[in-house]
Amino acid sequence: MRFGGLDVHAGTIAVAIAEPDGEVRSLGIIANREESIRKLIKKLGAPEHQSAGYEAGPAGYVEIEKTFRAKYPLALCRLTQRGSQAFKNYRKKIKAML
Repeated sequence: MRFGGLDVHAGTIAVAIAEPDGEVRSLGIIANREESIRKLIKKLGAPEHQSAGYEAGPAGYVEIEKTFRAKYPLALCRLTQRGSQAFKNYRKKIKAML
């Protein structure tokens, strides 16, 4: 399986891939437009042999992986350790206010 990483910004997306043999390489920067993303996906090949994710953002509370299952798009979201701790702290502060 080939994995892709997307660093998404308002106007651009930096793209990198990790090949099954472990080689990691940058594919450059594309425009943050639907047509550019479709072109990239087509260039990479059959979607069922790929998985993609993008950075969690500056806070790093959530990890999101975009992939396919049975030729249908699938988005998996996971709370990071940092996100879990931030949520616990938030709940503690809210309880203290009540």
